[in-house]
Amino acid sequence: MNNYGKLIKSHMISFKEVLVLNYKAIGLNEVEAMVIILLYEQKKQKSHAISANNILKYVTLSEKELSNLLVKLVERGYIELVIEDNNLEHFVLTPTIDKLGQILEDNDNEKVSVQEDISKVISFLENSYQRTLTASELVVVQRWMMENHTMKDIMHAVNESIRYGKLNIKYADAILMSKPVREEATEIDPEIQKVLQQINVKTRA
Repeated sequence: MNNYGKLIKSHMISFKEVLVLNYKAIGLNEVEAMVIILLYEQKKQKSHAISANNILKYVTLSEKELSNLLVKLVERGYIELVIEDNNLEHFVLTPTIDKLGQILEDNDNEKVSVQEDISKVISFLENSYQRTLTASELVVVQRWMMENHTMKDIMHAVNESIRYGKLNIKYADAILMSKPVREEATEIDPEIQKVLQQINVKTRA
Protein backbone atom coordinates (compact mmCIF):
# COMPACT_ATOMS: atom_id res chain seq x y z
CA MET A 1 0.00 0.00 0.00
CA ASN A 2 1.45 3.37 -1.02
CA ASN A 3 1.40 6.51 1.12
CA TYR A 4 -1.91 7.73 -0.33
CA GLY A 5 -3.50 4.38 0.48
CA LYS A 6 -2.21 4.63 4.05
CA LEU A 7 -3.67 8.14 4.38
CA ILE A 8 -7.06 6.91 3.15
CA LYS A 9 -6.96 3.94 5.51
CA SER A 10 -6.12 6.20 8.46
CA HIS A 11 -8.96 8.60 7.47
CA MET A 12 -6.53 11.45 6.77
CA ILE A 13 -7.96 11.47 3.23
CA SER A 14 -11.71 10.93 2.78
CA PHE A 15 -12.40 7.47 1.37
CA LYS A 16 -15.86 8.45 0.15
CA GLU A 17 -14.74 11.65 -1.54
CA VAL A 18 -11.88 9.96 -3.36
CA LEU A 19 -14.12 7.08 -4.42
CA VAL A 20 -16.87 9.37 -5.73
CA LEU A 21 -14.32 11.28 -7.82
CA ASN A 22 -12.43 8.22 -9.06
CA TYR A 23 -14.78 5.20 -9.10
CA LYS A 24 -14.84 5.13 -12.90
CA ALA A 25 -11.04 5.31 -13.07
CA ILE A 26 -10.71 2.18 -10.92
CA GLY A 27 -13.27 0.23 -12.96
CA LEU A 28 -16.49 0.65 -10.97
CA ASN A 29 -19.89 1.86 -12.09
CA GLU A 30 -22.20 4.11 -10.04
CA VAL A 31 -24.11 1.27 -8.37
CA GLU A 32 -20.95 -0.62 -7.45
CA ALA A 33 -19.43 2.55 -6.01
CA MET A 34 -22.56 3.14 -3.91
CA VAL A 35 -22.42 -0.40 -2.57
CA ILE A 36 -18.73 0.02 -1.68
CA ILE A 37 -19.56 3.26 0.18
CA LEU A 38 -22.36 1.51 2.09
CA LEU A 39 -19.96 -1.28 3.03
CA TYR A 40 -17.47 1.34 4.18
CA GLU A 41 -20.13 2.91 6.41
CA GLN A 42 -21.05 -0.53 7.69
CA LYS A 43 -17.40 -1.12 8.55
CA LYS A 44 -17.26 2.16 10.48
CA GLN A 45 -20.13 0.88 12.62
CA LYS A 46 -17.94 -2.10 13.60
CA SER A 47 -20.07 -4.46 11.51
CA HIS A 48 -17.42 -6.66 9.91
CA ALA A 49 -19.56 -9.27 8.15
CA ILE A 50 -21.15 -8.39 4.83
CA SER A 51 -24.85 -7.81 5.48
CA ALA A 52 -26.99 -7.56 2.36
CA ASN A 53 -29.99 -6.54 4.48
CA ASN A 54 -28.21 -3.41 5.69
CA ILE A 55 -27.52 -2.41 2.09
CA LEU A 56 -30.85 -3.35 0.49
CA LYS A 57 -32.77 -0.48 2.09
CA TYR A 58 -30.49 2.03 0.38
CA VAL A 59 -30.43 0.61 -3.16
CA THR A 60 -32.97 -0.31 -5.82
CA LEU A 61 -31.42 -3.73 -6.42
CA SER A 62 -33.22 -6.94 -5.56
CA GLU A 63 -31.66 -9.24 -2.98
CA LYS A 64 -30.46 -11.59 -5.73
CA GLU A 65 -28.97 -8.73 -7.78
CA LEU A 66 -27.18 -7.38 -4.74
CA SER A 67 -25.81 -10.80 -3.81
CA ASN A 68 -24.49 -11.28 -7.35
CA LEU A 69 -22.93 -7.82 -7.31
CA LEU A 70 -21.16 -8.48 -4.00
CA VAL A 71 -19.78 -11.77 -5.30
CA LYS A 72 -18.46 -10.03 -8.41
CA LEU A 73 -16.83 -7.28 -6.34
CA VAL A 74 -14.99 -9.96 -4.39
CA GLU A 75 -14.00 -11.84 -7.54
CA ARG A 76 -12.81 -8.65 -9.27
CA GLY A 77 -10.63 -7.68 -6.33
CA TYR A 78 -12.46 -4.78 -4.69
CA ILE A 79 -13.50 -6.61 -1.51
CA GLU A 80 -11.39 -9.12 0.36
CA LEU A 81 -12.86 -11.78 2.64
CA VAL A 82 -10.72 -12.69 5.64
CA ILE A 83 -11.09 -15.55 8.13
CA GLU A 84 -10.38 -14.49 11.72
CA ASP A 85 -8.86 -16.68 14.41
CA ASN A 86 -12.36 -17.50 15.68
CA ASN A 87 -13.19 -18.81 12.18
CA LEU A 88 -15.58 -15.94 11.54
CA GLU A 89 -15.45 -14.39 8.10
CA HIS A 90 -15.23 -10.62 7.74
CA PHE A 91 -14.61 -8.28 4.85
CA VAL A 92 -12.03 -5.55 4.25
CA LEU A 93 -11.92 -2.86 1.59
CA THR A 94 -8.12 -2.80 1.42
CA PRO A 95 -8.07 -3.73 -2.31
CA THR A 96 -10.29 -0.74 -3.17
CA ILE A 97 -8.18 1.54 -0.97
CA ASP A 98 -5.05 0.29 -2.77
CA LYS A 99 -6.60 1.11 -6.15
CA LEU A 100 -7.62 4.59 -5.02
CA GLY A 101 -4.18 5.24 -3.54
CA GLN A 102 -2.56 4.26 -6.84
CA ILE A 103 -4.86 6.61 -8.78
CA LEU A 104 -3.89 9.52 -6.51
CA GLU A 105 -0.21 8.70 -6.91
CA ASP A 106 -0.52 8.42 -10.70
CA ASN A 107 -2.28 11.80 -10.83
CA ASP A 108 0.55 13.36 -8.84
CA ASN A 109 3.14 11.83 -11.16
CA GLU A 110 1.26 13.15 -14.18
CA LYS A 111 1.26 16.69 -12.74
CA VAL A 112 4.99 16.49 -12.13
CA SER A 113 5.50 15.23 -15.68
CA VAL A 114 3.52 18.16 -17.13
CA GLN A 115 5.56 20.64 -15.10
CA GLU A 116 8.82 19.05 -16.23
CA ASP A 117 7.79 19.08 -19.90
CA ILE A 118 6.79 22.74 -19.77
CA SER A 119 10.00 23.70 -17.97
CA LYS A 120 12.09 21.89 -20.61
CA VAL A 121 10.32 23.66 -23.47
CA ILE A 122 10.65 27.10 -21.86
CA SER A 123 14.30 26.54 -20.95
CA PHE A 124 15.08 25.43 -24.51
CA LEU A 125 13.32 28.46 -26.02
CA GLU A 126 14.97 30.95 -23.68
CA ASN A 127 18.40 29.41 -24.24
CA SER A 128 17.85 29.41 -28.00
CA TYR A 129 16.60 32.99 -28.18
CA GLN A 130 18.89 34.23 -25.37
CA ARG A 131 16.11 36.05 -23.57
CA THR A 132 13.17 35.55 -21.22
CA LEU A 133 9.86 34.65 -22.84
CA THR A 134 7.08 37.21 -22.69
CA ALA A 135 3.59 36.53 -21.34
CA SER A 136 2.18 36.26 -24.88
CA GLU A 137 4.89 33.77 -25.81
CA LEU A 138 4.03 31.65 -22.78
CA VAL A 139 0.47 31.50 -24.12
CA VAL A 140 1.87 30.09 -27.37
CA VAL A 141 3.81 27.46 -25.39
CA GLN A 142 0.58 26.58 -23.60
CA ARG A 143 -1.12 25.96 -26.93
CA TRP A 144 1.78 23.79 -28.10
CA MET A 145 1.43 21.63 -25.01
CA MET A 146 -2.33 21.36 -25.46
CA GLU A 147 -1.83 20.29 -29.07
CA ASN A 148 0.64 17.60 -27.93
CA HIS A 149 3.57 18.76 -30.03
CA THR A 150 6.62 16.69 -29.14
CA MET A 151 9.86 18.16 -27.84
CA LYS A 152 11.50 16.97 -31.07
CA ASP A 153 9.01 18.91 -33.20
CA ILE A 154 9.44 22.04 -31.07
CA MET A 155 13.25 21.85 -31.24
CA HIS A 156 13.09 21.43 -35.01
CA ALA A 157 10.78 24.42 -35.42
CA VAL A 158 12.92 26.63 -33.18
CA ASN A 159 16.15 25.58 -34.89
CA GLU A 160 14.58 26.30 -38.27
CA SER A 161 13.54 29.77 -37.12
CA ILE A 162 17.10 30.45 -35.92
CA ARG A 163 18.57 29.12 -39.18
CA TYR A 164 16.55 31.72 -41.07
CA GLY A 165 17.52 34.45 -38.61
CA LYS A 166 14.02 34.67 -37.16
CA LEU A 167 14.53 34.81 -33.39
CA ASN A 168 10.81 34.94 -32.88
CA ILE A 169 8.49 32.33 -31.43
CA LYS A 170 5.85 33.26 -34.03
CA TYR A 171 8.06 31.86 -36.80
CA ALA A 172 8.54 28.59 -34.90
CA ASP A 173 4.80 28.54 -34.27
CA ALA A 174 4.10 28.88 -37.99
CA ILE A 175 6.34 25.88 -38.67
CA LEU A 176 4.53 23.81 -36.04
CA MET A 177 1.14 24.95 -37.33
CA SER A 178 2.03 23.55 -40.74
CA LYS A 179 2.24 20.09 -39.16
CA PRO A 180 -0.90 18.03 -38.42
CA VAL A 181 -2.05 18.51 -34.83
CA ARG A 182 -1.79 15.22 -32.98
CA GLU A 183 -4.92 15.70 -30.92
CA GLU A 184 -7.43 18.51 -31.06
CA ALA A 185 -7.69 20.22 -27.68
CA THR A 186 -11.25 21.18 -26.82
CA GLU A 187 -10.47 23.03 -23.60
CA ILE A 188 -7.50 24.44 -21.71
CA ASP A 189 -5.82 21.91 -19.44
CA PRO A 190 -5.95 23.51 -15.96
CA GLU A 191 -2.66 21.91 -14.95
CA ILE A 192 -0.81 23.40 -17.93
CA GLN A 193 -2.47 26.76 -17.36
CA LYS A 194 -1.53 26.73 -13.67
CA VAL A 195 2.13 25.97 -14.35
CA LEU A 196 2.41 28.67 -17.02
CA GLN A 197 0.69 31.22 -14.80
CA GLN A 198 3.25 30.52 -12.06
CA ILE A 199 6.11 30.88 -14.56
CA ASN A 200 4.59 34.11 -15.89
CA VAL A 201 4.42 35.59 -12.39
CA LYS A 202 8.11 34.73 -11.82
CA THR A 203 9.24 36.32 -15.11
CA ARG A 204 7.36 39.51 -14.34
CA ALA A 205 8.73 39.78 -10.78
